[in-house]
Amino acid sequence: LRLSIPTMDIDGIDDNGPEGDGFDLNGDDVHFIAHSLGTFNGIPFVEIANQTSRTEDNIVSANFLTPGGNIARLAENSPVFAPGILLALQSAAGLQRGDADLETFLNVLQASFDSFDPINFVGNLSSTTSTTKALFSEVVGDVFIPNNASPAVDVVQPANIGCNANPYAGISLGEGTAAPLAGTSPLQTASGAVSIGDSTDEASINFIRFESDSGALHTTPAAAASSAEAPAFAEFVTQAASFVLNDGEEITVGDSDLIVDAE
Repeated sequence: LRLSIPTMDIDGIDDNGPEGDGFDLNGDDVHFIAHSLGTFNGIPFVEIANQTSRTEDNIVSANFLTPGGNIARLAENSPVFAPGILLALQSAAGLQRGDADLETFLNVLQASFDSFDPINFVGNLSSTTSTTKALFSEVVGDVFIPNNASPAVDVVQPANIGCNANPYAGISLGEGTAAPLAGTSPLQTASGAVSIGDSTDEASINFIRFESDSGALHTTPAAAASSAEAPAFAEFVTQAASFVLNDGEEITVGDSDLIVDAE
């Protein structure tokens, strides 16, 4: 798909004259934006594309919105995803937190993910052979993809799962095993990303956190589902647009009150 971009005819119009080919997109100026599950695939994609010997598949900049790594442990420690997963495993196979059998299951599951898990690729974004500028955007208190899972997390089921009331709300699923590679924040450590709170034109790999009271939710980068999310949605768009338009050299922070101060 990446290599096919310069041969795409989007509008069906031969706009390059009688001898033209109708191609509409610039294959030398490609940027990547991914959200949530898209970052699971997207981080390895961007890293691999820029590590190849071919320059025509390079990605200029990449914005990873509410990303995560160490997928199996991420899911086990997600307030939204863990209840359905852990209760199903308990019902189907008698597996529950604290059991060696559950730990074995999760370790085998993670092993099947390792060949494409973002946590195993993200460190190469800051290597000397990678040219991609990257921005990671995290929401503090994210209930879909946890910020981190170390120390161990006691997952208490949320009041709602999606749009539906959760009949098991408030029930604890027990404390899991500490997973220092799981979630969003470990991606910063592994990538060497610089935490920023204002505009910057210095770091190649950047990490921005939205305050827990900013109105931002895990899904906010895709759409503002409520008026409370609108300022954060606008901020996500502002940052992404400035990052792309400046080829990853600068990030505009429109409302710094929504952002955690740089560490």
